[in-house]
Amino acid sequence: MGKQWWARFLVGRTAVSDSPAGHERPDGRFELEWRGIVKGRLLIVLGVLAVWVAGLEARLVFLQAIDHDTYVQIALSQQQDVKDIDAVRGDIRDRNGQLLAFSVESFDVKADPLFVRDPAREAADLCRALGDCSNAELADVTAKLGRKNKRDIVVRAAQNISPDAVKRVAALIEARRAALKVKGLTAAVAATMPAPNSLRL
Repeated sequence: MGKQWWARFLVGRTAVSDSPAGHERPDGRFELEWRGIVKGRLLIVLGVLAVWVAGLEARLVFLQAIDHDTYVQIALSQQQDVKDIDAVRGDIRDRNGQLLAFSVESFDVKADPLFVRDPAREAADLCRALGDCSNAELADVTAKLGRKNKRDIVVRAAQNISPDAVKRVAALIEARRAALKVKGLTAAVAATMPAPNSLRL
Protein backbone atom coordinates (compact mmCIF):
# COMPACT_ATOMS: atom_id res chain seq x y z
CA MET A 1 0.00 0.00 0.00
CA GLY A 2 1.53 3.31 -1.09
CA LYS A 3 2.06 6.26 1.19
CA GLN A 4 0.07 9.48 0.91
CA TRP A 5 1.83 12.81 0.14
CA TRP A 6 1.52 14.00 3.73
CA ALA A 7 3.09 10.80 5.01
CA ARG A 8 6.00 11.24 2.61
CA PHE A 9 6.43 14.82 3.83
CA LEU A 10 6.35 13.99 7.53
CA VAL A 11 8.12 10.66 7.59
CA GLY A 12 10.27 10.72 4.48
CA ARG A 13 11.27 7.46 2.83
CA THR A 14 10.65 5.27 5.87
CA ALA A 15 7.87 2.80 5.19
CA VAL A 16 4.91 3.40 7.44
CA SER A 17 2.22 1.54 5.57
CA ASP A 18 3.84 -1.91 5.51
CA SER A 19 5.51 -3.72 8.38
CA PRO A 20 9.16 -4.74 7.93
CA ALA A 21 9.60 -8.22 6.52
CA GLY A 22 9.27 -11.03 9.05
CA HIS A 23 7.99 -8.84 11.88
CA GLU A 24 4.53 -8.32 13.24
CA ARG A 25 5.51 -4.99 14.83
CA PRO A 26 8.35 -2.55 14.07
CA ASP A 27 11.43 -2.89 16.25
CA GLY A 28 12.72 -0.19 18.62
CA ARG A 29 15.20 1.28 16.15
CA PHE A 30 12.46 1.82 13.59
CA GLU A 31 10.26 3.48 16.21
CA LEU A 32 13.05 5.87 17.26
CA GLU A 33 13.85 6.77 13.65
CA TRP A 34 10.22 7.33 12.74
CA ARG A 35 9.40 9.39 15.81
CA GLY A 36 12.50 11.63 15.44
CA ILE A 37 11.73 12.47 11.82
CA VAL A 38 8.07 13.23 12.52
CA LYS A 39 8.90 15.28 15.62
CA GLY A 40 11.50 17.38 13.80
CA ARG A 41 9.25 18.15 10.87
CA LEU A 42 6.27 18.90 13.07
CA LEU A 43 8.41 21.33 15.06
CA ILE A 44 9.38 23.09 11.81
CA VAL A 45 5.72 23.36 10.75
CA LEU A 46 4.70 24.63 14.19
CA GLY A 47 7.56 27.13 14.19
CA VAL A 48 6.48 28.52 10.80
CA LEU A 49 2.89 28.77 12.03
CA ALA A 50 4.02 30.50 15.22
CA VAL A 51 6.02 33.09 13.26
CA TRP A 52 3.06 33.70 10.94
CA VAL A 53 0.63 34.10 13.86
CA ALA A 54 3.04 36.43 15.69
CA GLY A 55 3.39 38.62 12.58
CA LEU A 56 -0.38 38.70 12.12
CA GLU A 57 -0.94 39.64 15.77
CA ALA A 58 1.71 42.37 15.58
CA ARG A 59 0.02 43.85 12.52
CA LEU A 60 -3.38 43.78 14.22
CA VAL A 61 -1.97 45.49 17.33
CA PHE A 62 -0.40 48.19 15.14
CA LEU A 63 -3.63 48.82 13.23
CA GLN A 64 -6.02 48.68 16.18
CA ALA A 65 -3.93 50.24 18.96
CA ILE A 66 -0.95 52.24 17.74
CA ASP A 67 -2.34 53.68 14.46
CA HIS A 68 -5.99 53.59 15.54
CA ASP A 69 -6.67 57.35 15.41
CA THR A 70 -5.30 57.70 11.88
CA TYR A 71 -7.63 55.06 10.49
CA VAL A 72 -10.57 56.49 12.44
CA GLN A 73 -9.97 59.86 10.78
CA ILE A 74 -9.69 58.22 7.35
CA ALA A 75 -12.96 56.37 7.93
CA LEU A 76 -14.75 59.51 9.12
CA SER A 77 -13.50 61.51 6.13
CA GLN A 78 -14.90 58.82 3.82
CA GLN A 79 -18.25 58.64 5.60
CA GLN A 80 -18.91 62.20 6.80
CA ASP A 81 -18.62 65.68 5.35
CA VAL A 82 -19.37 68.34 7.95
CA LYS A 83 -19.95 71.89 6.77
CA ASP A 84 -20.61 74.67 9.26
CA ILE A 85 -23.28 76.98 7.88
CA ASP A 86 -23.89 80.25 9.67
CA ALA A 87 -27.63 80.64 9.97
CA VAL A 88 -29.14 84.06 9.36
CA ARG A 89 -30.88 85.43 12.41
CA GLY A 90 -34.59 85.80 11.75
CA ASP A 91 -36.80 88.80 12.35
CA ILE A 92 -38.27 89.40 15.79
CA ARG A 93 -41.97 90.22 15.87
CA ASP A 94 -44.49 90.77 18.60
CA ARG A 95 -47.66 88.71 19.02
CA ASN A 96 -49.51 90.98 16.61
CA GLY A 97 -46.93 90.48 13.86
CA GLN A 98 -45.35 93.91 14.20
CA LEU A 99 -41.63 93.94 13.35
CA LEU A 100 -39.52 94.67 16.43
CA ALA A 101 -36.02 93.86 15.18
CA PHE A 102 -34.42 92.55 12.01
CA SER A 103 -30.96 91.50 10.90
CA VAL A 104 -28.75 93.69 8.76
CA GLU A 105 -25.98 92.01 6.80
CA SER A 106 -22.58 93.57 7.46
CA PHE A 107 -19.10 93.00 6.07
CA ASP A 108 -15.54 93.46 7.22
CA VAL A 109 -13.21 94.92 4.58
CA LYS A 110 -10.01 92.84 4.50
CA ALA A 111 -6.89 92.88 2.34
CA ASP A 112 -3.74 90.84 1.84
CA PRO A 113 -0.70 93.18 1.55
CA LEU A 114 1.31 90.45 -0.13
CA PHE A 115 -0.60 91.08 -3.38
CA VAL A 116 -0.56 94.90 -3.23
CA ARG A 117 1.93 96.48 -5.64
CA ASP A 118 1.15 100.17 -5.03
CA PRO A 119 -0.18 100.72 -1.48
CA ALA A 120 -0.82 104.47 -1.93
CA ARG A 121 -2.89 103.98 -5.08
CA GLU A 122 -4.85 101.05 -3.69
CA ALA A 123 -5.54 102.91 -0.44
CA ALA A 124 -6.79 105.92 -2.39
CA ASP A 125 -9.12 103.73 -4.50
CA LEU A 126 -10.43 101.99 -1.39
CA CYS A 127 -11.00 105.23 0.51
CA ARG A 128 -12.80 106.66 -2.51
CA ALA A 129 -15.11 103.61 -2.45
CA LEU A 130 -15.68 103.91 1.30
CA GLY A 131 -16.54 107.58 0.81
CA ASP A 132 -15.80 108.83 4.32
CA CYS A 133 -12.05 108.35 4.82
CA SER A 134 -10.17 111.09 6.60
CA ASN A 135 -6.57 111.96 5.78
CA ALA A 136 -5.45 110.11 8.90
CA GLU A 137 -7.35 106.98 7.90
CA LEU A 138 -5.97 107.19 4.36
CA ALA A 139 -2.46 107.24 5.77
CA ASP A 140 -3.32 104.35 8.10
CA VAL A 141 -4.76 102.25 5.24
CA THR A 142 -1.68 103.00 3.12
CA ALA A 143 0.57 101.87 5.97
CA LYS A 144 -1.48 98.66 6.47
CA LEU A 145 -1.33 97.77 2.78
CA GLY A 146 2.42 98.29 2.81
CA ARG A 147 3.10 95.69 5.53
CA LYS A 148 4.29 92.76 3.45
CA ASN A 149 4.88 90.60 6.54
CA LYS A 150 1.18 90.68 7.50
CA ARG A 151 -1.58 88.55 6.02
CA ASP A 152 -5.32 89.11 5.87
CA ILE A 153 -5.50 92.46 7.67
CA VAL A 154 -8.80 94.20 8.53
CA VAL A 155 -8.94 97.56 6.73
CA ARG A 156 -12.27 98.51 8.27
CA ALA A 157 -14.55 96.57 10.62
CA ALA A 158 -18.18 95.85 9.77
CA GLN A 159 -19.60 98.17 12.42
CA ASN A 160 -17.80 101.14 10.84
CA ILE A 161 -19.00 100.71 7.25
CA SER A 162 -22.38 101.71 5.86
CA PRO A 163 -24.48 99.59 3.49
CA ASP A 164 -23.84 102.06 0.66
CA ALA A 165 -20.09 101.85 1.26
CA VAL A 166 -20.34 98.04 1.15
CA LYS A 167 -21.96 98.29 -2.28
CA ARG A 168 -19.23 100.63 -3.55
CA VAL A 169 -16.43 98.40 -2.23
CA ALA A 170 -18.13 95.34 -3.77
CA ALA A 171 -18.36 97.23 -7.08
CA LEU A 172 -14.63 98.06 -6.83
CA ILE A 173 -13.83 94.38 -6.26
CA GLU A 174 -15.99 93.31 -9.21
CA ALA A 175 -14.34 95.94 -11.42
CA ARG A 176 -10.89 94.64 -10.42
CA ARG A 177 -12.03 91.10 -11.12
CA ALA A 178 -13.18 92.08 -14.58
CA ALA A 179 -9.93 93.92 -15.38
CA LEU A 180 -7.35 91.29 -14.55
CA LYS A 181 -4.57 93.42 -16.03
CA VAL A 182 -4.76 95.74 -13.03
CA LYS A 183 -2.43 94.61 -10.24
CA GLY A 184 -2.70 95.00 -6.46
CA LEU A 185 -6.29 94.59 -5.38
CA THR A 186 -7.06 92.48 -8.47
CA ALA A 187 -4.36 89.94 -7.66
CA ALA A 188 -5.59 89.69 -4.09
CA VAL A 189 -9.20 89.22 -5.20
CA ALA A 190 -8.24 86.60 -7.76
CA ALA A 191 -6.17 84.70 -5.18
CA THR A 192 -8.76 84.59 -2.40
CA MET A 193 -12.51 84.57 -2.84
CA PRO A 194 -14.57 86.59 -0.32
CA ALA A 195 -15.35 84.78 2.89
CA PRO A 196 -18.83 85.02 4.50
CA ASN A 197 -19.39 88.44 6.07
CA SER A 198 -16.19 89.92 4.64
CA LEU A 199 -15.15 91.82 1.55
CA ARG A 200 -11.67 90.58 0.73
CA LEU A 201 -9.47 92.84 -1.37
